[in-house]
Amino acid sequence: MPLHTLRADIDYATSTAKTTTYDKGPYMQSIPKNPLCPTTAAASDVVATINGAASATVTGFVYDYQAGAGSGKIWGTDTDGKTAVPQ
Repeated sequence: MPLHTLRADIDYATSTAKTTTYDKGPYMQSIPKNPLCPTTAAASDVVATINGAASATVTGFVYDYQAGAGSGKIWGTDTDGKTAVPQ
């Protein structure tokens, strides 16, 4: 289920229905797309890399995950679709 369709309650349980219990969110009304990405099909894709290192494949965004030990930072890629844009 796409996260941008979910609502949450105060205990982070989720539902697609808006009720008095599930009254938080959704916080993103649509999936972000990187306008610099060279392919429309990959403009919303996210690839996990280490500290924003270049992706091996074309993607819209790179994410420093490192199995949960990363910084959690997300970078948009440049016009090559692989190199993170410095922030």
